[in-house]
Amino acid sequence: MIEAEGLGRKAQACRALGLARSAAYRLPCESVDSRRLRKEIIALSQQHPRYGYRRITALLRRDQWTVNPKRVQRVRRQEGFQVSKRQRKMRRQGQSTAVRQPPAPTTSGAGTLWRTRRSGAAS
Repeated sequence: MIEAEGLGRKAQACRALGLARSAAYRLPCESVDSRRLRKEIIALSQQHPRYGYRRITALLRRDQWTVNPKRVQRVRRQEGFQVSKRQRKMRRQGQSTAVRQPPAPTTSGAGTLWRTRRSGAAS
């Protein structure tokens, strides 16, 4: 197209646009099965946001798709799906200021006599 209009060579035009020269000769085409698989990967990734590419691959194979894990990983990366990390619990820093209660008594067998400690009272 560029050569036909007399604007220069394809190599120069591709360089100016930042494209590979091979892109000027052949347009990428995607098969119908590839498009359906891509839609299925996206749908499963939206349904299960905590699943990674390996688990999505297992779900697809369970549904009778023949798919490579690398392909699932590539599609998820291109579509911007990334497994969100779980928020970790905050660990306490320093010492606790809470008053600790003594542990509850446990039974050691039938007929056990219980004694309780009374602080400050003499019996």
